[in-house]
Amino acid sequence: MDAQSAVKVLNDKVDGSILIEDAGEKNNAKTNQVSEIKFGIGKRLILAFGIVATMTILVSGISWYNLTKLSKTQTALTEQSVPAITAALKLSEEISRLAATAPLLKSASSTPQRDQRFLDLQSSILSAQGHLTTLNELNVSPETVSSIQGSLGAIQPKIEELRDLGNESQTYALRRQEIGNQLSTYRELVAKEIAPHLIKVRLGVIDGEGETLQLFQLQQGLLDFKGSTNLLLGLLAEGGQTNTLQGIEAIEQLFLTSLGSMATPLSKLTQTQEVPKLTELFQNLLKLGSKGDLQDNIFKLRKAELTALNKSDEIMETTRQLAETLSGQISGLVTNTETDIAATAEENKASSQQTELIMIAIAAASLIVSILIGWLYVVRSLLSRLMGLVSSMEQIANGDLTTSILRNGNDEISKMGHALAALRNVSREAEALKEEQELSQARMEEEKRLNSLKLADDFDASVGSSIGILSSSVTAMRDQAKEMQGLAEESQKEAQEISGASDSMSNDISTVA
Repeated sequence: MDAQSAVKVLNDKVDGSILIEDAGEKNNAKTNQVSEIKFGIGKRLILAFGIVATMTILVSGISWYNLTKLSKTQTALTEQSVPAITAALKLSEEISRLAATAPLLKSASSTPQRDQRFLDLQSSILSAQGHLTTLNELNVSPETVSSIQGSLGAIQPKIEELRDLGNESQTYALRRQEIGNQLSTYRELVAKEIAPHLIKVRLGVIDGEGETLQLFQLQQGLLDFKGSTNLLLGLLAEGGQTNTLQGIEAIEQLFLTSLGSMATPLSKLTQTQEVPKLTELFQNLLKLGSKGDLQDNIFKLRKAELTALNKSDEIMETTRQLAETLSGQISGLVTNTETDIAATAEENKASSQQTELIMIAIAAASLIVSILIGWLYVVRSLLSRLMGLVSSMEQIANGDLTTSILRNGNDEISKMGHALAALRNVSREAEALKEEQELSQARMEEEKRLNSLKLADDFDASVGSSIGILSSSVTAMRDQAKEMQGLAEESQKEAQEISGASDSMSNDISTVA
């Protein structure tokens, strides 16, 4: 086989391999067309990640809902419950201050002190009303706040009345003290006025002027008048210090019955003596204990003072009861507010725990789903099948074209298996083609070797003849070379002769020179 025939065979083989590859591609396309993917790996993975994403969104939604709920309740605690409990505690503090200051108002010893304490009470009431307004704005137990407002409103007029009664009782007390101071002067006055008459009576008895019996009767009348006056003055003083209305009435009655013991001696004295000051004293005592008005009658003053004090005590008792009621209402309000705060905190805690449980449950479910997806689908299905394809690819790459290839299923991996199977088949055909080409190449090499041997033999024959011709030529050339060497020797001799002649000529020329 010549070179042109070998080239033609090689081209036919290559065209055959191309046709085989085209047939393989057509077969592969036909396989792909037959095994059309309906629910592949992409859709399955999207579905799996969609499930996980849905559970994540569900966790986020539940967390957002519960966090929003917790935020609302926390805002309610911060903006409503805490200010409410603060306002309630401040209100309780003001009520306690009000209850503590009210007795001080009653016990004030002067009008300026009483006015100052009244202003303090007014300030506490206004502050308490401000805290009530805050509680009302926060819509904290409207019924309780309204009840507290009513009780606090009832305290206001009581405080004013208590101040007025204090001023009134103080006015009565001051007037009573003025009258009490006058009683001592009356006692001195009666002693001063009776003393001259007693001296005169005694001198008359000593001097024997007048009837002794009359003088003794006059002396007895003066002493009776003095004793009755002191008795009435003592009753007036005692009535001014008595702390009960019944006691004052008893002393007043005794005073009225004792007036006769003073009036009888006075009437007898006026018949024989000029005693205008004693008569005036009797009229003053009569006015202080019986006929005088509120400003002049010590018994009436003390009664009015005690009435004002008793009414103050009643008002204080009412105020104390109102303060206790207020304290109870405020304590109830504080307790209710604290209960609401505790309930809200408990609700927040329960909601937090519920959220935690739900999140844990969903997280566990997500983890289980992820594990199932990863283990049952990704590891046992996808990875195992992919590793089978990888093993088949390695065996094919190592030259094992007889290996089996997994092609079960209806997804991208099965499609890859069909493609790899088609590639393996093509590789088989290519390997067969390669073997045919190697055989053809071996035949061509053998033909080339035989042609080369033939060419070498022909070359040896032509080279032998050429060498014979060259040998005869070399012999002729060697003979000619010898002849040329002889001629060269003769030429050398002639050159030497010419050189000798030249030397002699040179000597001659030197001689001539």
